[in-house]
Amino acid sequence: MNNQTNLTLQVYSKNIFFDHPYELTYIGDKILFYKLMQGVYIFRFQLLIRIITQIKWIIKIEDSLPKFIGFTIKIKKKSKNFICKDVDGLKKLKNLLSCRCSFTNFDELYNVKSEISKGSSGNVKKIQCKSTGNELAVKYINKKDLTPLNYSILEQEIALMNIVKGYDYFVKIQDLYQDDQYYLIIMKYLEGYSLSHYLENNKKMNKTFSLFQIFSIMKRLFEALIKLSQLEIIHRDIKPQNLVLAEEDDFNSLTIIDFGFATFTNINRYLLYKCGTPGYAAPEVLNSQCTYYSFSCDVFSSGCLLYQLLFNELPFKGDTVEQLIHNNRICQINFQKQKSNIFSASIINLLKSLLEKNISDRISLNDAYEQVSTLYNLYKQRCETEDCHDSSPLVNRLPNFDFQIGRIFEQSSIINRDQIKEFVLS
Repeated sequence: MNNQTNLTLQVYSKNIFFDHPYELTYIGDKILFYKLMQGVYIFRFQLLIRIITQIKWIIKIEDSLPKFIGFTIKIKKKSKNFICKDVDGLKKLKNLLSCRCSFTNFDELYNVKSEISKGSSGNVKKIQCKSTGNELAVKYINKKDLTPLNYSILEQEIALMNIVKGYDYFVKIQDLYQDDQYYLIIMKYLEGYSLSHYLENNKKMNKTFSLFQIFSIMKRLFEALIKLSQLEIIHRDIKPQNLVLAEEDDFNSLTIIDFGFATFTNINRYLLYKCGTPGYAAPEVLNSQCTYYSFSCDVFSSGCLLYQLLFNELPFKGDTVEQLIHNNRICQINFQKQKSNIFSASIINLLKSLLEKNISDRISLNDAYEQVSTLYNLYKQRCETEDCHDSSPLVNRLPNFDFQIGRIFEQSSIINRDQIKEFVLS
């Protein structure tokens, strides 16, 4: 851990007859415990910080609100309680451990309000923090589904979410809990809808996004992808379901969610080589011979999204998943079939450059962002000078729109994570 923060706290272990003073030192990936013996602190044991490590906070209710006064850990399968009188220090320790190990008393700290969604990767519910009243979201991941590989993927997903949580382009992880059955990922609650809901309703009403809306979306997306590239992260599952508005009807609040398929670029071996959603995946991701790819695969997926925003359909079709994957892999797109003449040459040329099959021919992330920004500024200026009205009504103005606000995670309409091998290796 880079720039790790050290913390030392005085605690004591509760005993039937008397209390044993301890000093704990947090050093990033472990907590060291020293016991006071004959006036000297002697090292006794350490607690490694992993997501499987469980810490239960000892809570006292004051004025109907929970107050942290200590914690319980397991040492050699035996529970050991520690009390700390330094409230601020204990709070700092909790913040340092947040999302790096699992807390266990979820029900004491949160009320479950309602279900947001059900998906293949886990169910999501709306919750409320008892101490602050803030509304959050929690994703339930069933432990029985966690093979050793899936556990490693979960560990990597949480590590990635910890890295990106400081930027408003990405869903913010708040805490990690576990009980006997689930891991529970606490996240910021997003008020808006996913792009998939906008697209579905546009299609039903035979509407399209305005060009200003489209390039507002694309500009925000490429800003997020550039930030990921600076952090040496590839998302690998850019699609409308994973793009959600943090604020209702505000495209400038577009947020990338679900880092289950994301990976670091600076690693020797990917946990998953072939992953993503058919219809949006880059050809090199679907190529069984490819063992390395770059940020360019997110560029291609963004091209699929732009195509969908412009034409209300994906560039690849198929009656079966296998056929869709095949068409996605060979990447033959007939632009003449579409009414591409209604868009400027600069838009169509950008679209073609994003959807190039070969990485060497595909536009770079930075060049794509520059072209998208130019088009965004052009259509923004036109809207300001011509007092234009968006051709696509906003979601909250659509009739009979009954999707629940905050549905930030959805099941892929095509395939789930457990089916990766089937569609890639076929």
